[in-house]
Amino acid sequence: MSTNSDFTPAPNRDVSSAFGTRPKLQKRAPRPTKPADEATAAANAPTTPAQVAAPAPAPAPAAAARTPAKKKREGITAYLPSSLAKQLKATAVEHSWSNGMVLVQAMAATHAQLPDLVRDDLGLSTDVDDAAALWQMPATSVTHAREETKEVFFSGLNAAQISALNDLTTSSGARNRTHLITVALRTFLTQKG
Repeated sequence: MSTNSDFTPAPNRDVSSAFGTRPKLQKRAPRPTKPADEATAAANAPTTPAQVAAPAPAPAPAAAARTPAKKKREGITAYLPSSLAKQLKATAVEHSWSNGMVLVQAMAATHAQLPDLVRDDLGLSTDVDDAAALWQMPATSVTHAREETKEVFFSGLNAAQISALNDLTTSSGARNRTHLITVALRTFLTQKG
């Protein structure tokens, strides 16, 4: 049996050939410097407002130069009836879409008919003019949204889409953005199903 005192380490050998040759490190070139007389002359030179140059513009971030401009997305939140949220998720899985894409598809498919769809949802008659509709009360006080529990729906849309959604909410007579999204999704998912 050997003891630690009998142990002799193996001589160091160069194993770089087994893994490829080891690259040699190169020394960095020294930075160029101004001659001492120029540096002191520049530091001691008087400056007048006419001689002061405008500061150099800040360099643009490197990431901005590499990536194309993207439309900034903002989040929107809506509270959907549970049954509608389940249909939304099933459609998203079926088509490999995000929930936001289902919303965009629903708005694209229904935007022209949304004023009539909102009036129907509110129980308002569609045969009255807009001025009379302002004073018309809903036929029932119970709406679809109050019949079920709600689930939070969150999606990212760009500024133009959010602006269009807000304009449609106002022009269609919907109570709020959640109401408009619910009516559009219910109609779209019913037509798809």
